[in-house]
Amino acid sequence: MVFTREVKTGIKRILTILITLAILSLLATSFIVNAVFAQTGMDIPVEISWSDQSATTRPSSVTLRLMNGNATVSTLTPHFG
Repeated sequence: MVFTREVKTGIKRILTILITLAILSLLATSFIVNAVFAQTGMDIPVEISWSDQSATTRPSSVTLRLMNGNATVSTLTPHFG
């Protein structure tokens, strides 16, 4: 089968577009995955201190909530003994 110059040029353009879209799709997926993993690994230092100087009135645990606006993202409940 013999292709004309116009057909060959059209095929090259279509292949170029398809390859470009595939590369952009991979880059976008990689960016989204990296953005999600980047958000999951962080340390937030927390210090719990009491100002009442009386060990008998203190609770045995407190609940810490990591908030994103009004939504709770994560909770942690350390127990004191």
